[in-house]
This record gives sequence, structure tokens and C-alpha cells, in this order.
Amino acid sequence: MKRREGEERGREERRRERKRREGEERGREERVKREEEKTRRRERKRREEEKRGEERGREEKVKREEEKRG
Repeated sequence: MKRREGEERGREERRRERKRREGEERGREERVKREEEKTRRRERKRREEEKRGEERGREEKVKREEEKRG
């Protein structure tokens, strides 16, 4: 009788521990996923800013050349 109760308690403890580890792992994976998404967004924004800067530079260059010819 006591042996069976001990086995059940042991099984229950192992099950709880496994659930806890799985939860921690899932949380870690979600954090990593969020960090990667933030990094992708930051990179995309940086590239867009760079692109806008290059376009602005070309426009200014064209404007200066037109003024010279003016």
C-alpha cells in the first residue's frame, strides 16, 4: 500500500517537473522569437532610412547641378 502511494507520488512529482521544464523551454523559445523579430524590424527600419538618405542625396545633387546650369 505505502509502496504504491510512494510510486504514485514519485510519478506525480516527475510529471510536474517535466511540465515545469517544458514551460520554461517554451518561454525561452518565445523570448528568442520576439528578440529575433525586434532585430528584423530594426534592420528593416535601418535599411529604409539608409535608402531614404541616398534618395535625398541624389535629389540634392540634381538640384545643385540644375542651379549651376541655371
